[in-house]
Amino acid sequence: MAIAGVGGVGGLLAERLIRIGIGRIKITDPGTFEKSNFNRQFGLIHEHTRPKQSRSSVPTAKRHQSNAEIIYDKVGISDENSANKFIHDADMIIDEMDFGMFKQSIRLQRAARQQDKYYFFSSAIGYGR
Repeated sequence: MAIAGVGGVGGLLAERLIRIGIGRIKITDPGTFEKSNFNRQFGLIHEHTRPKQSRSSVPTAKRHQSNAEIIYDKVGISDENSANKFIHDADMIIDEMDFGMFKQSIRLQRAARQQDKYYFFSSAIGYGR
């Protein structure tokens, strides 16, 4: 399983999947948490100072399933090569990248289709009137 985008929604999804027994998850996110994120990001504590999202989103889940393998990638989906490399050994791809990252989502979806992988898209939207 591979999850691209592990901020508020993707980080919580990864944590829940580990809790229910998924033993191996690859996660990628090039972003960093800012102070304004503290109220809505799972696993973020005040001792973190601009940590990479890919490293901060899931560590508390390891307390519930210590043998889970979490593979961290901080590159993100920057081009076709990074998309292909990220998903090459995953059977299911979940796109949790921020709404508006259209090019990255298209790259990830194309790579999944070329490699005959299951691809799921989910995004937190609703920031308008």
